[in-house]
Amino acid sequence: FVTDRPDIVIILSDEERAAPPYEDPAVAEGRRTTLAGERWFAEHYELVDPERHDPPGLIAHTTGDHDRPMRAAREHQRALWDAGLAGLSVDQRFGGQGMPPEAESVVDDVSKRYATPSMVPLSVGLSLAMGTLLRFGTDDACAVHVPRILDASDVWCQLFSEPEAGSDLASLRTSALPVDDGYVVSGQKVWTSFAQHSAYGLLLARTGQVEDRHRGLSLFVLPMDAP
Repeated sequence: FVTDRPDIVIILSDEERAAPPYEDPAVAEGRRTTLAGERWFAEHYELVDPERHDPPGLIAHTTGDHDRPMRAAREHQRALWDAGLAGLSVDQRFGGQGMPPEAESVVDDVSKRYATPSMVPLSVGLSLAMGTLLRFGTDDACAVHVPRILDASDVWCQLFSEPEAGSDLASLRTSALPVDDGYVVSGQKVWTSFAQHSAYGLLLARTGQVEDRHRGLSLFVLPMDAP
């Protein structure tokens, strides 16, 4: 083709003429992620039919098998992991795919068009616990916990509410007192969804004085089988 200067002519080979136009690498990665997600969800699930399927995110009430929502969520998350569609923006050191954050939104938008199981049973682990670990945790803690959240090996719960501290968390009284090798926790937690399935809980406990209210609270990773 002829450039802006008539004295310069660029000759392209047949292969160069047939090549697609340049595409920004980030745009190309997003397009590939969208296509991969579309193929995977289309192979595994039906498109959402409002007449036959519950709204996305809703846990259908069952009269018999109350553990079914948890099983379905874990099976779905494990399948995403096996397909390379879990933890898209998570560092590869911790079991993720190392993609830009936008990749998560792309696959999430695709998944909403299909009749997938509700992920509410795994939401504490996949959002609050994993996000907290990645933001504040050590590399060792992330290496231990994040892959097992992403592949649904470990379920997490939220240990916040108490008999006299529901919506007003600043009034909670469960305490965590430091000792030589950790903390001794004393108190009671209630209304803990999915606790019976959980390997770990995010425990909110008071490490300061009651008068300190929010400033006296700390968040702990608590093994649910701790004595």
